[in-house]
Amino acid sequence: MSDTYTKLQYHLVFSTKQRAALIESALRDELYAYFGGILRGQGGILLVAGGMPDHVHLLAAIRPDMRAYILGQEEHHRTISSEEEFRTLLRRHGLSIDE
Repeated sequence: MSDTYTKLQYHLVFSTKQRAALIESALRDELYAYFGGILRGQGGILLVAGGMPDHVHLLAAIRPDMRAYILGQEEHHRTISSEEEFRTLLRRHGLSIDE
């Protein structure tokens, strides 16, 4: 519909491994900017970021077409496992796999 307005906002929470207090206050702004860059690269917007040494809270807006991607996960994972998708995302962003 041409007169439909969609505004999707998500509260995301990320924790460090084993909730270790690894996020120093001096690094938080840079970390939040990094998250913002990832969201922008996917067509989203980081609205607010905050957190503690062991976790981060993000309020993000995403494109309406991302909703279809999220809702299609059951069908999507018939062709690729969640584990393989996660490994692919890590490799795509230059992150090592910690097993």
